[in-house]
Amino acid sequence: MNVKKSALVIVIAAVLLSSMVGMVSATSQDWYLTSSTTGPGDYQMQKSGSGATETEYVTLAKDVVKVWAADSAALGAIDMQGSWSTHMIINVANPDNSVTVKMELGKLSGTSFTTADSVEETFTGGSYRLWTPTGLDPESFPISSSEYLAIRITNNATQTFSVTIYPNSEETTYITTPASSPVYPVPELSTIMLTCIGMLMLGGFVVYSRRRNNK
Repeated sequence: MNVKKSALVIVIAAVLLSSMVGMVSATSQDWYLTSSTTGPGDYQMQKSGSGATETEYVTLAKDVVKVWAADSAALGAIDMQGSWSTHMIINVANPDNSVTVKMELGKLSGTSFTTADSVEETFTGGSYRLWTPTGLDPESFPISSSEYLAIRITNNATQTFSVTIYPNSEETTYITTPASSPVYPVPELSTIMLTCIGMLMLGGFVVYSRRRNNK
């Protein structure tokens, strides 16, 4: 292989390697719960904020279950294992009553919800209660292409409560992915474009080499 061919192979390899790194790059993400009913779940969650222009409430009566699903499906197979954090604002009509909240972290495929891990806690006192549970730490949390990242919240008490959604992203209800987990959904548009360029370059190089060898 001559010097020009060697240089071209190195460039193609660098492009493909950069795109692969983009696909698996790890960073934590905040997913904000919204009151939007768009999507496969009961409500939608998104990375761009709560979308609220004023304070909103999603009410859960006794034994009611609600699912929040991501605003887009996974674009490839990923594993979201690791320690998740939650910032949830619970509103209770009667501050003297206790409420029991169960949160399940999982994925939504069609109408089927699969749990990866869950936490449950009982609150007493106060109308507005900030819930930052620990224990959402699945050892394995695979999400396949076309499946949705989702959470399911259940009211396991007799007292009605509401999940509070604020316009301010720092004060509203959201969940945060582990810093070690891949970006969801993957790959992002820039990564797709970089991969396509690399594959086109590789294909062109193969065709060119074959034509030269057949002469």
